[in-house]
Amino acid sequence: MPQELSVAGSESTSRAPASRLLLGVPSRERGPAGEILDQCGTLGLPSGSSRDVPSLPDVRLVFVEEGLVLVRRPDSRHRRSFVACEAGAGAVVLKPTHDQTLYALTAARLTPVSHEAYDHLSAFPGVARSL
Repeated sequence: MPQELSVAGSESTSRAPASRLLLGVPSRERGPAGEILDQCGTLGLPSGSSRDVPSLPDVRLVFVEEGLVLVRRPDSRHRRSFVACEAGAGAVVLKPTHDQTLYALTAARLTPVSHEAYDHLSAFPGVARSL
């Protein structure tokens, strides 16, 4: 279960977008795309915490709003793990595979994007370019 999951309320088009994903997206796309992202909610991860794949059902990708995260994969032969991906604010991270774990190196705020939300978001040309 996520430690923090919240769905933001509606926002005025005159305010900055709630998600970094919408920065640079044409203003006509921000409102409808923002509503889709609002339905995705946000996931707060304290520094040093982690999420494995079962805790991220139906997620196609994770957008890093704030903080620094990495995806680690264990290497049982050497009793170590290796970093498959590191991402800071503004980055898109594909859903970790079954043997990977998402770790927060600093306090992080993430937007988990479902397959359905991704399909709707990618219909907007500006958002599709950002993704």
